[in-house]
This record gives sequence, structure tokens and C-alpha cells, in this order.
Amino acid sequence: SRVSTLTDREREVAALIGAGLTNRQVGERIGITVRTAEGHRAAIIRKLGVREPQAIARFLKSLEKREG
Repeated sequence: SRVSTLTDREREVAALIGAGLTNRQVGERIGITVRTAEGHRAAIIRKLGVREPQAIARFLKSLEKREG
């Protein structure tokens, strides 16, 4: 699965992005810089093969449905 390519930190960031947080909010929440949050977001988008951050939320929700 594409999710298995994400690091633990990227999964954490993906969950926050999926909840609608901005890069600044993600950084403040988990104690990283905005720049680092941006880098994680870019890696997540690349690894999951999505084009926009909103697709991360849809991807994570579909994954939850399969696991749940």
C-alpha cells in the first residue's frame, strides 16, 4: 500500500492535514517549523500520488473504511 511508504512523522502530518490544518498549525501542534511541515506535506502528496492536500483526507478516510 502507498501508505506504508510514509514515515511515522509523515503519517502524523497526514492525519493533521486531513483534519484541515495548515502548515503553520501542523508545525505548532507537533513542534516543527513551517518549512519542515511543508516538506512533509510535499512528500506525502508525492508518495500517495495525490495532487492536492484535500485528497489526503479522502485517501485517509478510504483507508480507515477498509481497515475498520
